[in-house]
Amino acid sequence: MITDDELFKRMSDARPPTPYRGSALTPEREALLSEITGAPRQPAVAPTTCVPKGRPTALARTTLITLSMVLLVVFGSIGVLSSLSSSTAVATTPEPLKIRTLDGKMSALLMSYSKSIAAHQRSAERPVKFQTWAMAFDPVDPPSFMQPEVAELTFNADGSSVYRVTAAAPVDGAGRPIAAADALPAGAVISEDRFAAGSFPNLFPEIPPAVNWKTYLASALDASTDLNAGEVFGAVRLLLSERSLSSAQHASLVQYVATLPDVRLHGEVTDRLGRTGAYISTDAMAPGEYQDVLIISADLGIIAHEVMYIGTDREDLASLTVTEYTGWY
Repeated sequence: MITDDELFKRMSDARPPTPYRGSALTPEREALLSEITGAPRQPAVAPTTCVPKGRPTALARTTLITLSMVLLVVFGSIGVLSSLSSSTAVATTPEPLKIRTLDGKMSALLMSYSKSIAAHQRSAERPVKFQTWAMAFDPVDPPSFMQPEVAELTFNADGSSVYRVTAAAPVDGAGRPIAAADALPAGAVISEDRFAAGSFPNLFPEIPPAVNWKTYLASALDASTDLNAGEVFGAVRLLLSERSLSSAQHASLVQYVATLPDVRLHGEVTDRLGRTGAYISTDAMAPGEYQDVLIISADLGIIAHEVMYIGTDREDLASLTVTEYTGWY
């Protein structure tokens, strides 16, 4: 089974991002267009709004999951496209998180965490909010900074919902705030979508009491076989980007993750939002090529997901390059 993450990774590898409609062309792209069309070059017009380069936000990918399913059919041979080489010009990327020693075996540690998570008694009736970033390939003008996005999904009492995406402050690879002329102001609204009651396109149904996570996640993704650890990590990212979990639900989800094969505990880290958690990973999705990471807090549960390139055969990516991350508030 190919997951939403893998689909977008392959599509991004095969096709660099295109500018937004109405965006001004860079001088290089103006020249290229003139060469193709034979038309005289026009003076560049400064855009009224700077739009950061990159692929859609994690929640945007989630809410468009139905479209992704259709694309799986349309791009049935997309594996061929993924073999195409990407540009050697890539965006600034986050530094890998610094891992500290954490004693104990993964399963026992996460089972212990699940007890403290359950004790916090957080309600599932709260907005979904997270910060997300994904690497952008740009053959002409690779960004020299990162500008994460903050997505918030709020469900109202009448069943309607609002999905709002705003710009976070631009940062360098170490996560330090920087001044960037091409960045949006922190807090600038990138998009806002409103959904009538019952119309938000949830991928995951309501979570039943005493949920069996193995069955629930596989069923939501329409999987005909058991999910491997990498697919579970990806499913968790999608789930937490559209549904808030109660402490009890989150505790049981961590218990399920603790039972997965092919998962390694590396140690303890401070995530990109400043929280402490256990850093676990699997490369079951793409062995020896990409590593999916979950960061799990002893108090809050799963607080972040990251993807890291761990291969050595790409000319455009160094090994241990972080290609995307999501951190839930």
